[in-house]
Amino acid sequence: MLQNTRSSQSLRRVICARRLTAMTALSVLACLMTGCGDSAETKPAPATAPDTDSSAPDTSDTASRQEPSENSNAAATTESSETAATDSRVGTDIPESNAKDNAKPAQPAATTGSFSGRVILKGTPPDLPVLARADDENLKDKEVCGMADVPDDSLLVGADSGIASVFLYLRRAPKGFKQETPTEPVVLDQKGCVFTPHTALIQTGQPVMVKSSDAVQHNVHTFPARNQGVNILIKPNDQAGIPLEYARAESEPIQVKCDIHAWMASYHLVLDHPFMAVTDEAGAFRIEGLPVGDYEFRVWHERAGLLERELAVSVTGSDTPVELTYAVDQFTK
Repeated sequence: MLQNTRSSQSLRRVICARRLTAMTALSVLACLMTGCGDSAETKPAPATAPDTDSSAPDTSDTASRQEPSENSNAAATTESSETAATDSRVGTDIPESNAKDNAKPAQPAATTGSFSGRVILKGTPPDLPVLARADDENLKDKEVCGMADVPDDSLLVGADSGIASVFLYLRRAPKGFKQETPTEPVVLDQKGCVFTPHTALIQTGQPVMVKSSDAVQHNVHTFPARNQGVNILIKPNDQAGIPLEYARAESEPIQVKCDIHAWMASYHLVLDHPFMAVTDEAGAFRIEGLPVGDYEFRVWHERAGLLERELAVSVTGSDTPVELTYAVDQFTK
């Protein structure tokens, strides 16, 4: 009897040991699945004696312990997504940074500019009679001066109503402006009893050479306001020339005449700076190299006199051509 009792007790111990071993294996498996050591809640609970009515261990605690692990995995997934998004944003920012690095440096502000445009006549230009007729038997030096009619060039208007021989200039040089005096001479010739060119731009101290391509004698008579006037004879076909120089700037263009042939006239603008122009046959002009700033230009024509005394002009780094329009009545006074 005692032996049976001992055998029964040994059998129960074996069964309990096997069940404990099974419980321990399940706990280790659960630990491996949920990540051992991630939190205190995931540690396996000590094995307890199973209910004698059940041959399988109670896994409800194990199931409840797995929930934090699922939340932890979700948090890890979210963190991974946010990291990926951040990496994506950083990747997007790189081109912007590169664009800034590759951007061209700002260009320095311009220090000089130009003033250009056209002078236009509003209205129908008058028909001007010729100054010297080739068929005039009483014409002075007809053999030379009567080779062709001498037109009146005091108002030349082009096909697009542009007015030639209009002077535009600054009365005085910009403050602080300095420049060496040009050494290339301005040539004033006489061809067919006409001064060539009809208009000239001259700087103070710049040499002027007066020549003659005609086989007759001429004289050159200047009418300056501030310079010493000259009245000199020019020999026929004098290509060596006679020097002429203006020492002071004039406020307006001055007239140059030939007293022997009264119709001959030319106009010289003399300034102590280069900021002047005279319109071409299309009425166009351009003055370059002006320091940036605000100016007042004068506009002058031989028939109208001063068309503008204080024409306001702002010179910037860019040039926007202007159109200056004047009524025909201003040229027929």
